[in-house]
Amino acid sequence: MTSNLTSIIRDTTRSVLHDEITVVFRELLTTQKNDINNLLRQSLTSKSTISRTTTPIPTASVIASSPTITSTNSTLDTKQQHILKLARFGQLNQAFEYALSASDLNLVLYLCENVRPTELFSIQPCPLQTPVLLSLIQQLSADLNTYQELKYRYLHEALICLDLSHPSVRDYLQTVLIDLCKKLNTYIQANPSTTMAKRFQLLLMASQGLVQKIVQQRATPIIQTT
Repeated sequence: MTSNLTSIIRDTTRSVLHDEITVVFRELLTTQKNDINNLLRQSLTSKSTISRTTTPIPTASVIASSPTITSTNSTLDTKQQHILKLARFGQLNQAFEYALSASDLNLVLYLCENVRPTELFSIQPCPLQTPVLLSLIQQLSADLNTYQELKYRYLHEALICLDLSHPSVRDYLQTVLIDLCKKLNTYIQANPSTTMAKRFQLLLMASQGLVQKIVQQRATPIIQTT
């Protein structure tokens, strides 16, 4: 009898304790959940307020260099978009004139990479005016150690399209061609066994031939008809 009572009391006590513990745990979990939600809400509100009202302070090195880099990239992107827009609308002379006048060889190369020389110079008459062609030759030949294939293709086509019949640009034309000959010869002498040296040799011969034609034109007297 006593044993049965003890067992009943033990089971009853366990049941009551289990129920109480369950209730307590539920209350604790609810409280913790509410606290966590409140903390998250406060944290998000705080971050949102900070992002709207303050700006992180960069280091001194970033302050000195970041505006220049950002401005340069932004300006370059704008110029690239502008010249490509001109080219797409068929304003090829304006596109190259703009790029060449920017005093930035990278911009010129960017345009050259996006306009195929064979298609550009196959248009008749040549869409690039003689002063633009001469400026293009001058800038592309400034350094023949980089972008050699691209520069060779453009220089080759540009030399073919040069018009020697305009006395107004003849002096400038001769100066540019003589300078091109010097640049080509310097590269060939420094790299005689390379593939590009053989190609540049062809450009050198063509440039020398054009210079000779200009000299002959100057030596030929102009016959005036009455």
